[in-house]
Amino acid sequence: MTYDKSHGSPYNRGQLDFYYWRQPDPHYYFNFNRQTKRMSVHLMSDNQIDAYKAGYEKARKEGDRKQFDSEVDE
Repeated sequence: MTYDKSHGSPYNRGQLDFYYWRQPDPHYYFNFNRQTKRMSVHLMSDNQIDAYKAGYEKARKEGDRKQFDSEVDE
């Protein structure tokens, strides 16, 4: 299946949730813009939820995660 991978899409949000060490929580932003309403799982279609899960799973398989700097500047 082909998914919309544009910024803010459900697929993209799934990838970013994994990257930033967040637990899966299907969502996206209306008009794919974080300045707009967050569309939660109960407002999403089955295809949108599948896209979110596919993005999260692809990111998990690739294993790319943000490495937070644990050192404190003095």
